[in-house]
Amino acid sequence: MTSTHRGAEGFSLVELMVALTLSLAVVSGVFRLIDPASGAFQTQPEVTDVQQRLRAAVAALVRDVGAAGGAPYLASRADGFSAAPVPAVFPMRIGRSGADPPGTYNGARIGVWSMAPTAVQARLSAPLASASGVATIAPGPGCRAGAASCGFQAGMTVIVVGVAGAWDLFTVTRVTGNLVTVQHNLADSAFVHPATDSTIAEVTVRTYMLKDDPATGAPRLIRYDGAGGADVPVVDHVVDLTFDLLGEAEPPTPVTGTDPIAPRVTYGPPPPAPGVTETTYPAGENCAFSRGVGDMVMPRLSSLGAGPVLVQLQPASLVDGPWCPDASSPNRYDADLLRVRAVVARVRVEAAVDSLRGPTGRLFTRGGTARGNRIVPDRVAETIVLPRALSAWR
Repeated sequence: MTSTHRGAEGFSLVELMVALTLSLAVVSGVFRLIDPASGAFQTQPEVTDVQQRLRAAVAALVRDVGAAGGAPYLASRADGFSAAPVPAVFPMRIGRSGADPPGTYNGARIGVWSMAPTAVQARLSAPLASASGVATIAPGPGCRAGAASCGFQAGMTVIVVGVAGAWDLFTVTRVTGNLVTVQHNLADSAFVHPATDSTIAEVTVRTYMLKDDPATGAPRLIRYDGAGGADVPVVDHVVDLTFDLLGEAEPPTPVTGTDPIAPRVTYGPPPPAPGVTETTYPAGENCAFSRGVGDMVMPRLSSLGAGPVLVQLQPASLVDGPWCPDASSPNRYDADLLRVRAVVARVRVEAAVDSLRGPTGRLFTRGGTARGNRIVPDRVAETIVLPRALSAWR
């Protein structure tokens, strides 16, 4: 008897194709589950970096803008000065290098000066021209006994302010006794700061603005010291920076109960006595005050609202005068800057990696090459900064 043995049959081509198709479907599903996690591992470090750079930019602005101002104790109200005889916040770059023209409003820049409570300061005992020269110090209250220079040292940045609403920035280059040699950090002018009525004090000057990195072309936040120092990078890949200024709605006014002819005032430079000419304004007047019938002191600025409230200062109102100390000064500023009490700062930071930025639009200020879900959108922060020295007098 003969028997026939049949071997085991294999998969047919159709069965093999079906099996492969099912396997591919299962594997692709697994990869779809894994891919988002992989994308997160790639984007999360940059998300953290963007947040950290945004935090650093805001911290720098809050620190320096928040310190803006400071009334010299020698320029006290008892001496006829107001709390803020000159502005401490400017919507422009200020200083020796690359300064914006006078009367400029640039919403993407801010320049400030600040004075520490322990700042070295003194009166001038001789007139000082608004140019490089020698300031003669009059040692007085606050000066160390036997210190002819009252503590001024080479390398210090100093401000000179007076009752006329004029201001100047200098760098101390040499000190000999009570003679302090200074280099002018603003535009030279014919203005002369009078002796006894002018105060010289140590200050810190800061301008913040955006400037492209010369190596990469990427925008970055920079800081300038107002003197001979170079622009210092603060944070890279800051793609937008804007500032709004908030100020007193009410104009400066004489303080109730003071001399109606030569009063102390709520802010700004107090008016000179009747018949006294300090600038190109009529005798007895200045950029903040005029005089009416009977030499009555009247504010030159208009009211922007009712009550002691802060309002947003419109750009147009900061470039139309009246000008301090007067319209002829190369370092003039709009008198409405005397109102400033707060700053609203907005900062926008982008991803540093081009492949994590998508097309230019709502999410990205500068477009990149990213496609799909592996993206890191720009981050934005807005903060209100209340400079302590400017708000303390409200």
